[in-house]
Amino acid sequence: MGDEHINKIIENALSINTFHLVIFCADSNLITELKEKYKSLHNVIIYDDVCYFSGLADILNNLQ
Repeated sequence: MGDEHINKIIENALSINTFHLVIFCADSNLITELKEKYKSLHNVIIYDDVCYFSGLADILNNLQ
């Protein structure tokens, strides 16, 4: 993410097994980079499909 303070909070939270980070991203290069960065973490989900805010609840309910 663009802010180091937020990155620190996220990194700390990722050590908590019940915390899940869902990343919505449209840039294919960034998607590849993020998938590589977080590949060993089971609590990070990178959503790389087109979505609209109105369908966010449905998307989150179907992610695993």
